[in-house]
Amino acid sequence: MKKLIIIASLIGSASLFANTNEIPPFKEFKRTSLLGPAEKLWATNYYTELRSNSPSGTQKFKDRNEDPLEVGSEQVALSDKYFCYAAMEGSVALRFKNGKTVTFNYDGRGRRQLDCSIYFGGRFGSSGEVKFKVAYSKWGEGEQEIGYALVPYRTIAVDSSHIPFGSVIYIPQARGTKITLPNGKVFKHDGYFFAGDHGGGIKGNHIDVFTGNLKKHKFPWIRSSSSKTFKAYLVRDENIIAGMTKIHMQRY
Repeated sequence: MKKLIIIASLIGSASLFANTNEIPPFKEFKRTSLLGPAEKLWATNYYTELRSNSPSGTQKFKDRNEDPLEVGSEQVALSDKYFCYAAMEGSVALRFKNGKTVTFNYDGRGRRQLDCSIYFGGRFGSSGEVKFKVAYSKWGEGEQEIGYALVPYRTIAVDSSHIPFGSVIYIPQARGTKITLPNGKVFKHDGYFFAGDHGGGIKGNHIDVFTGNLKKHKFPWIRSSSSKTFKAYLVRDENIIAGMTKIHMQRY
């Protein structure tokens, strides 16, 4: 079996190995009155966990051709449990012995490596079929066919038949939320989110909010229950839509 070896000099993008705890410049958009009618949504959150690579781990990362992934001479691997969590979230950032951090992203499904349902209460067993690739942006990739990057506190995964990709959603309860970043900087959220990703479990009025490398967040309206809804509005302001699209087309 061929091994896919990932070498920093061949990848070429310094952003792949950047400090994954930084945040891109957070542009605050002004309040707009160009909104659609109110809609009730409910939310969960997802994140790109930051972990140390475990070359002796039981689950080797493989690409869609079933070839093992390596960084330099180090096998990309995790334990059964953390492999399943990475597969369910869709991305993971791994630190390697050479000091580099590389983000790996969902790249389709193939031969099942293990049954992940034991970690998720009988759900998501097929996460053990997930294959990975090096992400083109340090927090991971959003909707790959379009080329969106994941951006913390901005990207939401949606059911695109309910909320089309490229839409901007305004959530009044998010506006003014103070978020302290790992680098110590604080910003106030303006309430705008971008429909830039999807997920197998995201249906109808359910959105999944991307919170960077952190599972914890400051949004009390994310309550992980379909009965815990909140008001949201589809933004019709072209300047905000264009700005949010630009943020998601950059590579971090």
